[in-house]
Amino acid sequence: MFDKPIFIFTTDIDWASEHCIQTLLTTVKKKGVVPTAFATHKSAVLAAESASGNVNVGLHPNFLPGSTHGETREETIDHVFKLFPKANCFRSHAMVDDSHISMAMKTRNILYDSNLCLYMQSGLVPLHHWTGILRFPMFWADDIHWRRNGEFRLEPYENLFFSPGLKIIGVHPFMFTLNLSDHETYTRLKPKISTLNNEEANEFFSPGPGAQTFLLELIDSVHKMGFTFQTLDDVYNSYPKESIV
Repeated sequence: MFDKPIFIFTTDIDWASEHCIQTLLTTVKKKGVVPTAFATHKSAVLAAESASGNVNVGLHPNFLPGSTHGETREETIDHVFKLFPKANCFRSHAMVDDSHISMAMKTRNILYDSNLCLYMQSGLVPLHHWTGILRFPMFWADDIHWRRNGEFRLEPYENLFFSPGLKIIGVHPFMFTLNLSDHETYTRLKPKISTLNNEEANEFFSPGPGAQTFLLELIDSVHKMGFTFQTLDDVYNSYPKESIV
């Protein structure tokens, strides 16, 4: 099943404005890609696109100190499940992880997560968490890439992207909308995440290679090579369940 690259596009919503969410979802929809979006807050755009089958929605609980999702693990989990009660997957904000989180999510009927990034590793396959949750490790994420001083051009990494194994890609709506490529610019503009509108997006858009141009280049290359993007649900549903302990 994993002797070829399996491409999956995911996005951590991270409290992005409706404009950012709509920009990302509309763009990838035009490219024929159905993303898995991990939700942090109530979004009319995300709910509408989910109802139309244009996005697979999971949960993005924030377990960090000072979280607006809750002061305890239980409060945080209750909060995000109220957003999308039928969600069956999650990725924690900042990928916070421990056995108690996994056990609690399992009791809420979470089937799989993507709560780990194994940056640019070939041959990635689903991992069997001891709780019975199937874990899909990420291959690449925009913010991790710039922290590793990566170039936002596909060519230097093309062989890695088209090597066998899971290729779970993560791009944030805010980073995509502004085409960000470095942590300094992100930190300066971060206060605008939840309010960014079309006018500000045009004003602060970063020219040159960035999160948006990289994702669009990757999507076009995947299609050109004869591959498609699947959802995490697609891969989970095709995975042999008898192998999950």
